[in-house]
Formats: sequence, structure tokens, C-alpha cells
Amino acid sequence: MTSLRVAIVGAGPAGAYTAEALLKAGLEHPVAVDLIDRLPTPWGLVRSGVAPDHPQIKSVTRVFERIADRPGVRFLGGVEVGVTVTHADLLAAYDAVVYALGAEAPRMLGIPGETLEGVVPALDLVRWYNGHPDAEDAAPLPPGRTRAVVVGNGNVALDCARMLIQDVDRLRRTDAADRAVDALAASRIDEVVLLGRRGPAEASFSLVELRELGELDDVRIVADPGDLVGDEPGVELLREYVARPAEGRRKRLVFRFRAVPVSVVGDDRVTGLEIASHHQRDGTWVRGEDRQVLDCALVVPGVGFAVRGPDGLPVDGRGVVSHEDGRVEDRVYVAGWAKRGPSGVIGTNRKDAIETVETLLGDLAAGRLVPGSAAGEIDDLLAERDVSVVTLAGWRAIDAAEVAAAEDTDRPRVKLTRLPELRAVAAGNA
Repeated sequence: MTSLRVAIVGAGPAGAYTAEALLKAGLEHPVAVDLIDRLPTPWGLVRSGVAPDHPQIKSVTRVFERIADRPGVRFLGGVEVGVTVTHADLLAAYDAVVYALGAEAPRMLGIPGETLEGVVPALDLVRWYNGHPDAEDAAPLPPGRTRAVVVGNGNVALDCARMLIQDVDRLRRTDAADRAVDALAASRIDEVVLLGRRGPAEASFSLVELRELGELDDVRIVADPGDLVGDEPGVELLREYVARPAEGRRKRLVFRFRAVPVSVVGDDRVTGLEIASHHQRDGTWVRGEDRQVLDCALVVPGVGFAVRGPDGLPVDGRGVVSHEDGRVEDRVYVAGWAKRGPSGVIGTNRKDAIETVETLLGDLAAGRLVPGSAAGEIDDLLAERDVSVVTLAGWRAIDAAEVAAAEDTDRPRVKLTRLPELRAVAAGNA
């Protein structure tokens, strides 16, 4: 019987859960799924986005590995859609294409001065400390004793703030990139300000993330007591942190609520961030007329992400792919952050993927999808273009090499961070 051939673009959590949902659907037709990723390594933000000091979250990769081992699933790493192959190429080779790209474009602040040296988007900082190949040559930390300002009150912003002042000895027991840990050890950042445009009750970071701040023994947590009014769990926890003795805590994490950035100050590089108050008037949040400059040498915008997809993929004003219940157009679907925006936790992607697959299956039942209708062969196309594809076996070789490199340490792995070495290990040439 003819297989239903499905390309899933993006081998992160959304892609893996989409593959799982397709395989569990109990279809009359066999299903052949290719998980396609531009990197030689799968699992997306779990490998390159989750903070290194969150090993319990990273353990979800064991689930993804079992999905990848199922018959009918292949991993095609090192294949970049929009560069190596086009959207049209995929439609010619597969009966259906599901984009599970994630959101790989940082949202900026839209204020004067944000192109100065020392403005580092949260996405870039996260990739740097996680050893993403795109950040191999990055050096985001400023010299000298200084303050950093992280703009945003979501989980990613909180991760960035915590990592900048985290105990380096603790980081040395994680899979953080060696060069990042060394730079953080040498860094003299002793204060991080977390700037939020609304109050603590409206902040979007999770209670789990907030609780982890209690493990920062060397950090004093500071906030205006006037902002910490209310009985919400997050507000109560912040009050508890602020009440802790300051003695023996060399660093500070300052929560600055109800404030917005106005401009980045500096000539060639950042020397400060101009901010204004932000308050409610007649039910609407408005910027105040007051101004204050926070002296700092690093500004990290952590206010969200947008999709950066190939030509032919409609991205709306919110930075997500336009769709209806996961359907973009005939034979084209979307899942994960590319579908709903950067929200939720890792597990949120499973429910999201199931919804998209249900739409796909509905199209199959209605005859809008026909197994075997795509005549092209992706393997032949990649061979013609001399693409060195990293298979699941290649990824397993990378995984084994990284784990072996950490054998005499208390780290889970030592990451390979350069594309040439990743490809060499995957090919068995290292």
C-alpha cells in the first residue's frame, strides 16, 4: 500500500510530537515521516534553548529519541529549507509538509540606540551559553564591573538574568558551552536589572522559574515593596526573597516593574538605558513623562520571537504563520511556536501537534491529501545537490562523542559547537 509521505520541517519538540501523533493515528496507509532540520543535531530548543541549569527539562529528549527510533521515521539533519531545498521542492517530494520551525527571529525594542554594541537579543545570549553553532564566535559580555539590564518578564528573560549571575561552579557541572562558562567566570557583572512593563501579577514568567531564584545563594533579590502588593503566589514569593538578609550576597538581581525602555544610551557601545514609568490610566497602560538612565554596559531585549520561514510561508503581523487549525494551505500545515507564538512549556507542543495532525487527517479523509501524489524523491534531490545529510545514526555518533568527552567529569556531556566538527563526527571522520 502506498505510504503517506510527510516532511516535518524542524526537529524540535513540536516536530517530534507531530511525528508521534502521525504514527499513533492508526492510519490504514503506512506513514513515512522525515524530520528535517538545518542543524546536524535534533531536538531544537531542548538542546539549544533550555537553560543548562535545567537538566530535568532536558531529560525529555529520551522521549524524542524513542519517537525517532520508530519505523517510518527518519532524521535528515543539515538540510536547510529555503537554502538547501525550497518550499516547492518539499511539495514536489512529499504528500504533506508540516512546518514546526520554532521562532528564530528575535523581536527588538524598536527604540533609538538598539543597534549599539552591547545590545544582545535574548535569543543570541541563549544560543551563546548553550553552544549553538550560530553563536560560536559570539562574545556578548562587556568588560569591567558593570550592570546588565534584561528587558522582559517572561521565562526566557528570567533565564538570561539568572545565567548572567549564576554560580559558575554550578554551571561547570552542566552542558553549558565551555567558552560561555569561561567568559561568565571572568565576567564582572554584579547586578542584573529585570525590566518589566507591568506589575509582578501580570508578569508571564512561571512560578517554577521564579522558585529557582531561591537557589542563587550569592544573589540578593531586590524589588520595590510598593510593587509587591497582592496575594498571587509569584508576588508572595518575591516578597519572601526580598525579605532575606543581604549579608554575604555579592550580586544583585533587581526586579524593576512598571517601567519601559525609551532609548539605549551610548556612542559606539552601550553606556546606559533610558527608561520611563508605565502605569494604568482609565484601564489603559501608558508611558509616563519621567525619565531615568540606568547605567549599564549590556542590554538584553527578551520581549519575544518571530518566525523566520522560507519564501512561500505566510507570516502575519504577530510573527507567526497564518493558519486555520494548523492548516496553512492545501498540503501545508504548521505546529509549535510557528503556529501559536513563543508561549507555553515543552509539553504544550504535544497538544498543539495533535490538533494539527487532526486537521491533516481530516484532509486525508476528505480526499484533499492523497498518498503517493507527490512524484519527487527528496533523497535523489539532495544527492544531486551534493548535500551531506546527517542521519539519525550520525546524530547518535555526535551524542556518543559528547557524552564520552564528559566521562571523567560530573557533566552530562561536553557539546560540540562548530558545524565542521559536528559534521565530521556524524560522518565518522573525527
